[in-house]
Amino acid sequence: MIFTSNNVPFDHTNSNAAGQFSFPRVPVGSYFITAAEPSYLTPIRIPTTVQANRNTSVIITLQADSDGSKNAIFGIVKNSTVTEDISWVFVHI
Repeated sequence: MIFTSNNVPFDHTNSNAAGQFSFPRVPVGSYFITAAEPSYLTPIRIPTTVQANRNTSVIITLQADSDGSKNAIFGIVKNSTVTEDISWVFVHI
């Protein structure tokens, strides 16, 4: 998944059988990119820059999650008044 420099989702796709993916129409600019797969830890968003008339490659390594068979949620919790990340939070479902 690609996010704008303001952390707004921009585009997403599925990888091919070799684990490679392509986003053919991304405008020039700064972005964050990440990947996800069930039973693997989701890596942090990797900053990347798209330049005119050039391909941009990003290598993302996923690590197996030993707790991957358990139900889980993930994401970034933000303070709604100042829109900043909260470093520690307890989520009750």
